[in-house]
This record gives sequence, C-alpha cells and structure tokens, in this order.
Amino acid sequence: MKFRFAAIALLATGFNLILSPSGRSQSLNEALNSALCAQDWSRALQTIQEIKQLSPEHAAQLTTYQSRLQNLATRGFYDPGWNCSGGGLPTASAIAPAQPATSGIFRVPIKEFRGGTPVVEVTFNGTDTFLMLFDTGATTTLILPSMANKLKLETLGNAEATVADGRTKKVNVARVDSLKVGDLEVNDVTVTFDLRADENSLEGMGLLGQNVFQHYDISLKKEEIEFRERSE
Repeated sequence: MKFRFAAIALLATGFNLILSPSGRSQSLNEALNSALCAQDWSRALQTIQEIKQLSPEHAAQLTTYQSRLQNLATRGFYDPGWNCSGGGLPTASAIAPAQPATSGIFRVPIKEFRGGTPVVEVTFNGTDTFLMLFDTGATTTLILPSMANKLKLETLGNAEATVADGRTKKVNVARVDSLKVGDLEVNDVTVTFDLRADENSLEGMGLLGQNVFQHYDISLKKEEIEFRERSE
C-alpha cells in the first residue's frame, strides 16, 4: 500500500498559510498544484523558486521541498496512473532519494578531466548545479565567489583551508542544506570561499573536498568515481 509523503502534502496544501493572502500567492498556489498534477517537476521547481522570492523568511523550508522535487526531476519520474484527486501529490516511494544499485556504493559520472583531475557535476540545495574539480587533496569543499553569490550564502566565520598544492589560505565559511554528486547526497555541508579569489586560477571551477567523501574509499575509473562506504 502506498502512502502519500507528509512533507509534500504540506508543500501543496500549506502555502496559503506561508504566503500572505494576495492574488499573486493564490496564482502561485494554483500554478504549483497544476505542475504537481501534471508531473511537470521543472515547472514545479520554478514555481517554488518564485514562492521563495515572495516569502524569503521560509526559504529554508522551501529549499527542502525543492530538493525532494529535484530528485523526481533528476530521475525522470513519471507515473502513467497518477491520481490527481489529492492535488497531484507524489507517493513516498516516488519522493524517496534514489538508491544506488548496491547498498553502500555510490557512483559519480566523470564529465571530463582537467590536467588529470576529474570534473564532476555537483548540485547544491537541490537547484543549482555546477561543474567542480574532484580534489582528494583539498580538506574542505571550496566554491567560487560567483557560486557563493548565486547560492546567496551567509558567511558564518573564517578559517584556513588546505588546497591541492599544499598551500593554506584564509577563507569564508558557510553551510549549504544539501549537496548531491552522482548517487551520493549529503546534508548540512560546510563550504568555503574567498570573495577575492581569481576564478580563472581554478579552471573556473570549485573544488569538491574531503569533507564530502571522507567516510568513503575512492576508486577512480575511466568514466566514473566509485565511493564505497567504509564499515565502522
């Protein structure tokens, strides 16, 4: 028996409580319900982004919902027997994070190589995707100033980070709600950035660091990177 996922039910039915009553909020609610009913995840994601702009005080909650809907979009989920009578809400089995073929093993496609370093696709907060260098020598994940600006990150403090060539540099510290690379998704991730950095010095890409994959054994293959979870 399939049960509807409670958080998504709140997403579809609770926006009238989140948004102040107005013609614009009503229009966005209707647009969201229509997109969910049509299983148009791209349109639903865009609508939620508009709702975030209208109600920034609820950005964290809305980002969580965006991440779940992004999972449906990434998987290309489509149910020909979809029942819209409840507002087009996805079931728990549909909204659950994608699982790797083998438990404890996560695979990350390699997009290309830059100077022998793999380049992978990384999605932050379920919405913004960037190409990043997979850097086993970096202690933490280092993003570009342009990425930090797009993600609208709030600086929590400063720290020193070690980059691939062994240098240490002072950086700003922030956190993102989620980070997804291939099959692997982690929550509440620390990222660092230097707003004065020259983006061209890193091939115009950030570095995916050890704080994301430190609990995994890494196997670098021709077309993918395999993360194998270590047994405690």
